[in-house]
Amino acid sequence: MKIFEIDLRYLEGSGDFHCPKCGQLISPEENSNETYKIIDIKADKQGLKSIYLKCLNCNSEIKLVGFR
Repeated sequence: MKIFEIDLRYLEGSGDFHCPKCGQLISPEENSNETYKIIDIKADKQGLKSIYLKCLNCNSEIKLVGFR
């Protein structure tokens, strides 16, 4: 299965983005678990490294990177 990668450093606005496969809007403000689900979080001593999401519209996995 292909895992899509989104680098948050290149997003403008409030962090919303579209699923690279189906176009579903994914927003960090949405907390109803209707559009995406967090499936894994990776961190080390320096902080957050990546978050893995699953788009609940098409079941694609998305890796978020570029946390500040």
